[in-house]
Amino acid sequence: SVSTNAAIDKFRKPADRGTPITEKEWLSHVTPTYGTYNYAKIEAEKLITDLWEGELISILPCMCYGPLLSEVVPGSSSPLDLMLNNEYKLVPPMWIHWVDVRDVARAHVFAASEKKMPNGRYMCVLPNNIPMSAMAHSLNKADPTLNLVTRDLPWAALWLASWFAKKRPI
Repeated sequence: SVSTNAAIDKFRKPADRGTPITEKEWLSHVTPTYGTYNYAKIEAEKLITDLWEGELISILPCMCYGPLLSEVVPGSSSPLDLMLNNEYKLVPPMWIHWVDVRDVARAHVFAASEKKMPNGRYMCVLPNNIPMSAMAHSLNKADPTLNLVTRDLPWAALWLASWFAKKRPI
């Protein structure tokens, strides 16, 4: 089964924020109208758990990046795509648990072929979340011709801009 760490990460209750996230966590307060993406992931994972007879391993990747199979950049990769195309004047203050899509594929192969893994949910993430500005610094160091913006946009400016941004329909 494939879910994402959206089933355990975002929209955490305030009392749980700041504590380590584990595979044992399930969000219990998202609804079809609040945290809709997370709700859909949780319900899909619960449904397959209820319907599947036999062993079941769920891989929970976070924000994936890596080679694309199509020309269309998926939503989760759009912040990285915008950064790589130098569309940011300042880098959004986003701290993200990145994972290479090839590592997610390796996790699936390992889970399918390794008989020692017990049923359960397994997160597929880097050990630390990385700010986008640090990602930009690393990419600039690897390829100085990129010349990516590395200065963070202040939170206050981002919050203020959110009040004037065009709202997209859900």
